[in-house]
Amino acid sequence: RLASDGCVVTLSGEGADELLAGYGAVMDAARLFEAKREPHESRANFHLDSSAWIPSTRKVGLFRREVWQALDSDVEVADYAEALLDVCAAEAGPEADPLDAHLRYLRRVNLTALLERLDRTTQQASVEGRTPFADIAVANFCESLPIGTKYGRPRGLSGGIGVMTQPTTKLVLREAMRNRLPESILHRPKASFPLPISQPRCSVNAPSSVPQPTPSATGAAFGRWPIWPAGATAGSRKGVRGVRGVCTQEPSR
Repeated sequence: RLASDGCVVTLSGEGADELLAGYGAVMDAARLFEAKREPHESRANFHLDSSAWIPSTRKVGLFRREVWQALDSDVEVADYAEALLDVCAAEAGPEADPLDAHLRYLRRVNLTALLERLDRTTQQASVEGRTPFADIAVANFCESLPIGTKYGRPRGLSGGIGVMTQPTTKLVLREAMRNRLPESILHRPKASFPLPISQPRCSVNAPSSVPQPTPSATGAAFGRWPIWPAGATAGSRKGVRGVRGVCTQEPSR
Protein backbone atom coordinates (compact mmCIF):
# COMPACT_ATOMS: atom_id res chain seq x y z
CA ARG A 1 0.00 0.00 0.00
CA LEU A 2 2.78 2.47 0.89
CA ALA A 3 4.63 1.86 -2.37
CA SER A 4 1.45 2.04 -4.46
CA ASP A 5 0.63 5.40 -2.83
CA GLY A 6 4.01 6.72 -3.93
CA CYS A 7 5.65 6.50 -0.49
CA VAL A 8 9.22 5.32 -0.83
CA VAL A 9 10.37 6.09 2.74
CA THR A 10 8.62 5.43 6.05
CA LEU A 11 9.58 6.74 9.48
CA SER A 12 8.96 4.37 12.37
CA GLY A 13 9.29 4.60 16.14
CA GLU A 14 11.53 1.59 16.86
CA GLY A 15 14.12 2.44 19.49
CA ALA A 16 12.07 4.80 21.65
CA ASP A 17 11.07 2.09 24.11
CA GLU A 18 14.54 0.57 24.37
CA LEU A 19 16.39 3.89 24.72
CA LEU A 20 13.88 5.87 26.79
CA ALA A 21 12.47 3.17 29.08
CA GLY A 22 9.16 2.70 27.35
CA TYR A 23 8.52 -0.79 28.72
CA GLY A 24 6.84 0.34 31.91
CA ALA A 25 5.82 -3.08 33.19
CA VAL A 26 9.33 -4.46 32.78
CA MET A 27 10.93 -1.40 34.38
CA ASP A 28 8.48 -1.54 37.30
CA ALA A 29 9.30 -5.21 37.84
CA ALA A 30 13.04 -4.55 37.54
CA ARG A 31 12.85 -1.76 40.11
CA LEU A 32 11.07 -4.04 42.58
CA PHE A 33 13.54 -6.83 41.84
CA GLU A 34 16.53 -4.58 42.51
CA ALA A 35 14.97 -3.23 45.70
CA LYS A 36 14.60 -6.74 47.14
CA ARG A 37 17.44 -8.50 45.33
CA GLU A 38 19.69 -10.75 47.36
CA PRO A 39 23.38 -11.05 46.38
CA HIS A 40 22.86 -14.57 45.02
CA GLU A 41 19.85 -13.64 42.84
CA SER A 42 20.50 -13.54 39.11
CA ARG A 43 19.45 -10.60 36.97
CA ALA A 44 19.51 -12.90 33.96
CA ASN A 45 16.96 -15.27 35.49
CA PHE A 46 14.78 -12.27 36.31
CA HIS A 47 14.69 -11.24 32.63
CA LEU A 48 14.28 -14.78 31.34
CA ASP A 49 11.29 -15.27 33.65
CA SER A 50 9.68 -11.83 33.41
CA SER A 51 10.16 -10.57 29.87
CA ALA A 52 11.28 -13.42 27.63
CA TRP A 53 8.83 -14.43 24.91
CA ILE A 54 8.71 -17.91 26.41
CA PRO A 55 10.00 -18.00 30.02
CA SER A 56 12.27 -20.89 30.91
CA THR A 57 9.72 -22.09 33.46
CA ARG A 58 7.19 -22.49 30.63
CA LYS A 59 9.51 -24.42 28.35
CA VAL A 60 9.24 -27.43 30.65
CA GLY A 61 5.69 -27.90 29.38
CA LEU A 62 6.48 -26.90 25.78
CA PHE A 63 9.43 -29.09 24.79
CA ARG A 64 9.68 -32.83 24.95
CA ARG A 65 11.59 -34.08 27.98
CA GLU A 66 14.62 -35.25 26.01
CA VAL A 67 14.88 -31.91 24.22
CA TRP A 68 14.65 -29.95 27.47
CA GLN A 69 17.34 -32.16 28.97
CA ALA A 70 19.54 -31.61 25.90
CA LEU A 71 19.09 -27.86 26.35
CA ASP A 72 20.40 -28.29 29.89
CA SER A 73 17.42 -26.36 31.29
CA ASP A 74 18.47 -23.17 29.47
CA VAL A 75 21.72 -22.90 31.40
CA GLU A 76 23.57 -21.69 28.31
CA VAL A 77 20.91 -19.04 27.65
CA ALA A 78 21.07 -17.88 31.27
CA ASP A 79 24.87 -17.71 31.17
CA TYR A 80 24.75 -15.65 27.98
CA ALA A 81 22.17 -13.27 29.47
CA GLU A 82 24.20 -12.93 32.67
CA ALA A 83 27.35 -12.08 30.70
CA LEU A 84 25.43 -9.54 28.62
CA LEU A 85 24.00 -7.92 31.74
CA ASP A 86 27.53 -7.67 33.18
CA VAL A 87 28.58 -5.83 30.00
CA CYS A 88 25.57 -3.51 30.32
CA ALA A 89 26.38 -2.79 33.97
CA ALA A 90 29.99 -2.01 33.05
CA GLU A 91 28.84 0.35 30.31
CA ALA A 92 26.55 2.16 32.75
CA GLY A 93 29.35 2.57 35.30
CA PRO A 94 29.66 1.80 39.01
CA GLU A 95 27.73 4.89 40.11
CA ALA A 96 24.75 4.31 37.81
CA ASP A 97 21.30 3.30 38.95
CA PRO A 98 20.92 -0.51 38.67
CA LEU A 99 17.96 0.08 36.35
CA ASP A 100 20.35 1.51 33.76
CA ALA A 101 21.84 -1.94 33.18
CA HIS A 102 18.36 -3.42 32.73
CA LEU A 103 17.44 -0.80 30.14
CA ARG A 104 20.69 -1.31 28.23
CA TYR A 105 19.99 -5.03 28.24
CA LEU A 106 16.55 -4.44 26.69
CA ARG A 107 18.17 -2.29 24.03
CA ARG A 108 20.72 -4.97 23.12
CA VAL A 109 18.19 -7.81 23.09
CA ASN A 110 15.01 -6.22 21.74
CA LEU A 111 16.09 -3.45 19.43
CA THR A 112 18.30 -5.59 17.19
CA ALA A 113 15.44 -7.96 16.39
CA LEU A 114 12.95 -5.10 15.94
CA LEU A 115 15.18 -3.30 13.45
CA GLU A 116 15.81 -6.48 11.50
CA ARG A 117 12.08 -7.17 11.33
CA LEU A 118 11.31 -3.62 10.17
CA ASP A 119 13.99 -3.82 7.50
CA ARG A 120 12.71 -7.13 6.14
CA THR A 121 9.05 -6.11 6.05
CA THR A 122 9.61 -2.69 4.47
CA GLN A 123 12.13 -3.90 1.91
CA GLN A 124 9.70 -6.64 0.92
CA ALA A 125 7.38 -3.85 -0.20
CA SER A 126 10.22 -1.83 -1.80
CA VAL A 127 9.91 0.83 0.90
CA GLU A 128 12.84 2.16 2.91
CA GLY A 129 12.23 2.11 6.65
CA ARG A 130 13.98 4.74 8.75
CA THR A 131 14.14 4.85 12.54
CA PRO A 132 14.98 8.33 13.89
CA PHE A 133 15.12 7.17 17.51
CA ALA A 134 17.75 4.57 16.61
CA ASP A 135 19.98 7.10 14.88
CA ILE A 136 23.46 6.74 16.37
CA ALA A 137 23.61 10.35 17.57
CA VAL A 138 20.16 10.14 19.16
CA ALA A 139 20.93 6.73 20.69
CA ASN A 140 24.21 7.95 22.20
CA PHE A 141 22.48 11.02 23.64
CA CYS A 142 19.69 8.92 25.15
CA GLU A 143 22.14 6.52 26.75
CA SER A 144 24.05 9.44 28.27
CA LEU A 145 20.96 10.56 30.19
CA PRO A 146 20.36 9.44 33.80
CA ILE A 147 17.66 6.82 34.19
CA GLY A 148 15.58 9.29 36.22
CA THR A 149 15.06 11.45 33.13
CA LYS A 150 13.51 8.50 31.29
CA TYR A 151 11.66 6.49 33.90
CA GLY A 152 9.97 7.74 37.07
CA ARG A 153 8.94 5.82 40.14
CA PRO A 154 5.27 4.80 39.98
CA ARG A 155 3.13 6.71 42.43
CA GLY A 156 1.28 4.84 45.14
CA LEU A 157 3.66 1.88 45.08
CA SER A 158 4.07 0.22 48.45
CA GLY A 159 5.15 -3.35 47.97
CA GLY A 160 2.35 -4.11 45.53
CA ILE A 161 1.11 -2.91 42.17
CA GLY A 162 1.66 0.78 41.55
CA VAL A 163 -1.24 3.13 40.98
CA MET A 164 0.09 5.45 38.31
CA THR A 165 -1.68 8.77 37.93
CA GLN A 166 0.87 10.07 35.38
CA PRO A 167 3.03 8.35 32.76
CA THR A 168 6.28 7.06 34.20
CA THR A 169 8.06 6.18 30.96
CA LYS A 170 9.79 8.18 28.22
CA LEU A 171 9.71 11.18 30.53
CA VAL A 172 12.26 13.30 28.68
CA LEU A 173 10.53 12.68 25.35
CA ARG A 174 7.13 13.62 26.74
CA GLU A 175 8.61 16.77 28.24
CA ALA A 176 10.30 17.72 24.96
CA MET A 177 6.99 17.35 23.12
CA ARG A 178 4.87 19.06 25.78
CA ASN A 179 4.18 22.18 23.72
CA ARG A 180 3.96 20.34 20.41
CA LEU A 181 1.48 17.55 21.10
CA PRO A 182 -1.91 17.53 22.82
CA GLU A 183 -2.17 16.17 26.35
CA SER A 184 -4.16 13.17 25.13
CA ILE A 185 -1.11 11.98 23.20
CA LEU A 186 1.49 13.00 25.79
CA HIS A 187 -0.28 11.03 28.51
CA ARG A 188 -1.51 8.18 26.36
CA PRO A 189 -0.68 4.85 28.03
CA LYS A 190 1.39 2.29 26.19
CA ALA A 191 -0.70 -0.18 24.22
CA SER A 192 0.10 -3.38 22.40
CA PHE A 193 -1.08 -4.20 18.92
CA PRO A 194 -3.02 -7.48 19.26
CA LEU A 195 -3.43 -9.67 16.23
CA PRO A 196 -6.53 -11.59 15.17
CA ILE A 197 -5.00 -14.94 16.08
CA SER A 198 -7.29 -17.21 18.06
CA GLN A 199 -4.78 -20.04 18.45
CA PRO A 200 -0.99 -19.99 18.86
CA ARG A 201 0.78 -20.71 15.57
CA CYS A 202 4.02 -22.12 16.95
CA SER A 203 2.88 -25.65 16.17
CA VAL A 204 2.72 -24.94 12.42
CA ASN A 205 5.54 -26.80 10.68
CA ALA A 206 7.01 -27.51 14.10
CA PRO A 207 9.79 -30.09 14.27
CA SER A 208 9.06 -33.40 15.91
CA SER A 209 11.00 -32.29 19.00
CA VAL A 210 8.22 -29.85 19.85
CA PRO A 211 4.87 -31.38 20.87
CA GLN A 212 1.52 -29.69 20.36
CA PRO A 213 1.73 -26.82 22.90
CA THR A 214 -0.86 -26.62 25.61
CA PRO A 215 -2.55 -23.37 26.69
CA SER A 216 -0.76 -23.51 30.03
CA ALA A 217 2.60 -23.70 28.27
CA THR A 218 2.03 -20.98 25.70
CA GLY A 219 -0.59 -18.66 27.12
CA ALA A 220 1.80 -16.30 28.88
CA ALA A 221 4.18 -16.26 25.94
CA PHE A 222 1.67 -15.28 23.28
CA GLY A 223 -0.05 -12.83 25.60
CA ARG A 224 3.30 -11.17 26.31
CA TRP A 225 4.60 -10.52 22.80
CA PRO A 226 1.85 -11.17 20.20
CA ILE A 227 3.93 -10.21 17.15
CA TRP A 228 3.69 -13.30 14.93
CA PRO A 229 3.93 -13.23 11.98
CA ALA A 230 6.01 -10.11 11.33
CA GLY A 231 5.27 -10.00 7.62
CA ALA A 232 1.52 -10.10 8.08
CA THR A 233 1.56 -7.19 10.52
CA ALA A 234 3.87 -4.83 8.69
CA GLY A 235 1.08 -2.52 7.57
CA SER A 236 -1.30 -2.94 10.49
CA ARG A 237 0.63 -2.83 13.76
CA LYS A 238 1.03 0.97 13.72
CA GLY A 239 -1.14 3.77 12.46
CA VAL A 240 0.33 5.02 9.19
CA ARG A 241 -0.04 8.51 7.81
CA GLY A 242 1.46 9.08 4.39
CA VAL A 243 2.44 11.92 2.09
CA ARG A 244 3.83 11.44 -1.36
CA GLY A 245 7.50 10.52 -1.19
CA VAL A 246 7.76 10.29 2.60
CA CYS A 247 5.48 8.53 5.09
CA THR A 248 5.39 9.08 8.80
CA GLN A 249 4.15 6.62 11.39
CA GLU A 250 2.85 7.33 14.86
CA PRO A 251 5.61 6.79 17.45
CA SER A 252 5.56 3.48 19.25
CA ARG A 253 3.32 3.63 22.30
